[in-house]
Amino acid sequence: MMFALSVLVGGIAAYALGVLWYMLLSGPWMAAAKVSREDIGGGSAGGNGRSMLLTYAVTFLAWLAASFILQSHLFPMAAAADVNVFRLTIGIWLAFGLLSTLMSTLYGLRGLNLIWIDGGYVFVGGLLIAASYTFIAP
Repeated sequence: MMFALSVLVGGIAAYALGVLWYMLLSGPWMAAAKVSREDIGGGSAGGNGRSMLLTYAVTFLAWLAASFILQSHLFPMAAAADVNVFRLTIGIWLAFGLLSTLMSTLYGLRGLNLIWIDGGYVFVGGLLIAASYTFIAP
């Protein structure tokens, strides 16, 4: 029961962080991503509203999946090896999260600030899942 709660809390916390993160950083994100509010369905036309709803749903499910995978597989292995889960999360982010964000930003010809905006969100989201595991799962 506590495991399921921990996975759920971790996924919800990471997703909710994104809601706040991108509300606060929407201007810099749009400039770095080279999109307008109309491009993402936030303009008066609102043409992309349905696709953005799908994007939000997929993002939420992806955070739940990440929370489950981290908490059911990687964090227990780290604990068995006496490795701090926050340290593991930082390592995973450096090896995969930052790397994939860096490459997609550079090859996608996007603004460099996108690396820190999107990469930072993934980093802090991962830390929230680690916190959920640390404080709820045991």
